[in-house]
Amino acid sequence: MQITNLQQLDTSLWIDPRAFIVYSTQNVDVDVIRDLRAKFPRLEIFGASSYHGIIAPSGYERGSLGLVVEASDALETCPILVEFDCEARASKDVRARVSAAIRSRCDCSKSPTYVVMHAMQGYEERVIEGIHDVFDDRVQVFGATAANDKFLSKPFVFLNEKTSTCGVLLTVVYGDRLVCAIHQAGYLPTQKHGIVTSSNLRTIERIDDRPAAAVYNEWTDSIFDIEIARGGDLPRSAGLYTIGSMVRPNDEMPDEDLIWLAHPYRIDAENQSIEFYSEIPVGSHIYLMRSSADYLVDQAGRMVSRILRHIDPSTIRTAFVMYCAGCASIIAEKMNKVCQNIRHSLGDIPFIGMSSFGEQGRIEASAPDTHGNMMIAILLIKR
Repeated sequence: MQITNLQQLDTSLWIDPRAFIVYSTQNVDVDVIRDLRAKFPRLEIFGASSYHGIIAPSGYERGSLGLVVEASDALETCPILVEFDCEARASKDVRARVSAAIRSRCDCSKSPTYVVMHAMQGYEERVIEGIHDVFDDRVQVFGATAANDKFLSKPFVFLNEKTSTCGVLLTVVYGDRLVCAIHQAGYLPTQKHGIVTSSNLRTIERIDDRPAAAVYNEWTDSIFDIEIARGGDLPRSAGLYTIGSMVRPNDEMPDEDLIWLAHPYRIDAENQSIEFYSEIPVGSHIYLMRSSADYLVDQAGRMVSRILRHIDPSTIRTAFVMYCAGCASIIAEKMNKVCQNIRHSLGDIPFIGMSSFGEQGRIEASAPDTHGNMMIAILLIKR
């Protein structure tokens, strides 16, 4: 496996490439893709757009970077591009289209290790349901939502010459060399918590049977008083005051490793509800979560170091890193330091990743696959 810059492409060292996974902060050149597929007929090229940069050993890079998977890597992939009606974000049609596409494209008689997903924002929960309609819960989901760079009109996913701004890229992965997918928030729970008593998909209406915005305002010591009173979008700084939902609802003591995050972004002033970028069902035990720029910078490196306590670093071939764009927007120019921390922890191996508008997977093996925000996700692949 090797990382390749699409703008400075050198295929002289490629040996029987089978997959080329690309993340980009610009529109991908279709002519380059067409030429590559003409030269390597068995090669499939796919990927997603990223917010502001691509995560790599060299830093937080602009442009288009890809990871080449060759036949000798013994990693079989089945990429699928599923398109939806842009207005049908939460409909059952999304779930049905996903499951039908997997069955028609991939060999479902074999049990994959992971299904990697890169969806458009708003579809994620239904996509996960569609995946599990085909594969049971033993097959894990690992993914990140496509994000748009400031110079892109819309986020996109692509498979070969086809690009979509209303759909999902699914990659069904077969092989025993994928060893770890961990999602962890770079946030700590506070003592402020409650139960969701009314919600509708991605909107929390009431917490402890009180208007959700009023409760959030109290929890954050009224720092968003003006925005909550007038309604509309919350400022970027709200990303440091997220809402965490416990993976084990009966746990009395919250553990940061077992909490999924949801990013609050809009207030309805009339009914005092809060809109999020992920769903929080009624009955969820939620906590106000806090972080800082320094903690967000250091968290990815800490995650890798923690994983490698149980895995021999010399056995790791490569890694995929998904880092929430909400976090990246808060720390901005410090994203290069995030990449340096990951490189320091992983050592001299190639890794690649994106800044995403949401992250999907599970925190622990027994937990369900979930869609959340403001998270870090790392998938390691063995030699």
